[in-house]
Amino acid sequence: MKTVSITSGKGGVGKTTYVVGIAQAMSRIGKRVLVIDGDLGMANCDVHFGVRCERNLLNVVRGDCTMRESIVRVSPTLHLISGGSGLYDLGHLSAFERRTILDEVDGVLRDYDLVLLDTSPGLHENVLYLNANASANVVVITPDPSSFTDAYALIKVLHQRYRMKSFMVATNCVSSDSEGVGLYERFYEVTRKFLNLRMSYVGGICESDSLRKTHIDRAKKGNTFVYDSQNESFLDIGLAIQTEMQGLVQRSDFSVWKELAGSA
Repeated sequence: MKTVSITSGKGGVGKTTYVVGIAQAMSRIGKRVLVIDGDLGMANCDVHFGVRCERNLLNVVRGDCTMRESIVRVSPTLHLISGGSGLYDLGHLSAFERRTILDEVDGVLRDYDLVLLDTSPGLHENVLYLNANASANVVVITPDPSSFTDAYALIKVLHQRYRMKSFMVATNCVSSDSEGVGLYERFYEVTRKFLNLRMSYVGGICESDSLRKTHIDRAKKGNTFVYDSQNESFLDIGLAIQTEMQGLVQRSDFSVWKELAGSA
């Protein structure tokens, strides 16, 4: 149990910010971290990390390279697999192609302590498939009311279609820690009225000028740790996710794929 999807019901809530921040914070304390940009065809984790990816998941699907050969080194303990940008084919993978990707990922899991999946927003089949095959799911919400409704819709579909019963929630763009807690509590109250599942809060990131400026700073600093002011918060969230995973009875990594493939 080491793969964690960072997901949301809508775009613009800060999923990639979360993935990059957690990955960098955890790698700085010695964890071996792999980021898989699962925003297929619209990937931008490479831009956030300040690295260039010559190969991506489409190359893996086409057989141009193995998954291991597509890995880019961001730092000694942080690696990236790009989902590709501007690639129409990756947004329309067949079931066989999705299984091919997960089969390849399964082969590199042993090299890492933590694997983070940055998923596309919404309810597309690729999104649902990646979320269902992660051993844990973190749903990011913001104070935007549409973030609530879309996150609920995503959780409902994953719960009903894939029998997923445990979710973690993280907040973003809140004014304070207390607002983040209150936002989660309201979301939890709405969700528990209709769905029988386990939900936990792993923390939040407060909106700040320093975080908004990282888009500019990133171009200047390359792949250095650009979220200095948020480092502690991202580390706390990463550690909270690991603690929650230890206390949950969840699917093993890619168990849905194994069931579909007939090996479980």
